[in-house]
Amino acid sequence: CVCVCVCVCARVCHSFAAYSKRLQSPSSSSASESALPQYESPLSSPTVETTQVPVMSVSPPSVYISYSRSDSQHRQTVRWLADWLHEAGIAVTADFYSANDVAKNPQLFVEKGIVSSRFILAVCSEAYMQVWRSDSVDDPSDWAVLQPPSRLTQWEINLVRICMSNEVEKYPDVIPVVVVRDEETMPNLADAVPMALLNRRVYGLGKVTTNKDQLDLVQRLHGLQ
Repeated sequence: CVCVCVCVCARVCHSFAAYSKRLQSPSSSSASESALPQYESPLSSPTVETTQVPVMSVSPPSVYISYSRSDSQHRQTVRWLADWLHEAGIAVTADFYSANDVAKNPQLFVEKGIVSSRFILAVCSEAYMQVWRSDSVDDPSDWAVLQPPSRLTQWEINLVRICMSNEVEKYPDVIPVVVVRDEETMPNLADAVPMALLNRRVYGLGKVTTNKDQLDLVQRLHGLQ
C-alpha cells in the first residue's frame, strides 16, 4: 500500500508540473487553453521523470463535477480543476467536455454522468449556494422554469441530495471542494458551502491553499485514504 501511495504521489507531482509548464508555454494555440487562468503548479514538489513513474494497472477513479455556471470566470476556474484532475489520473465527466451531449439532452447527460461516476465533486461557491437554497425542481416537467445557467446546476443538486440521502455503495460519494483563483482568498466556508455539506471534509484548491489539501484529495480519489 505504501509503495502504491508513493507511486501515485510521484505521478501527481509530475503531472501537475507538466500541466503547469504547458499552461505557461507561449506556443499553445488552443483557444480554450488560452482562455484559462494562468496558474503556477499546484504542488511545489520536485519534478519526477516519467520513466520513474510506473503505469498503474487499476482503472482510473471516475468523478462528476457539479458547479455553478452563472459566472464565466468561475467556469474557467472549474475547467482548470477538471484538467488538473485529469492530469492526476482521474476520469472526469463535465459538461464542457461533452457539449454535444449536453445540447441534445441536458437532463440525461447529468443523470448518466452521476450514475456512472464513483465520486461527485461539488464545487462550492456563493452562486452554487444560491442555487442549492432555491426551490428544487423534482419534476422534469418544471425544467423550463429555471434560467438556462442554473438548469444543469439545479438538476445536479437534486441528484446530489439523493446520493447523500442514500449513502450506499451504488451511489457516488459527494465531496465538497472550494477552488480559488490567484487573486482570491479562501471564502468563509459558511458563505460558500451548503450546510448539508459542512459535515464533510471540504478541500481547498488553488494557489492560496495548502498543497496538503490538493494531494489529500487526489489520494482519496485513488482510494489511498
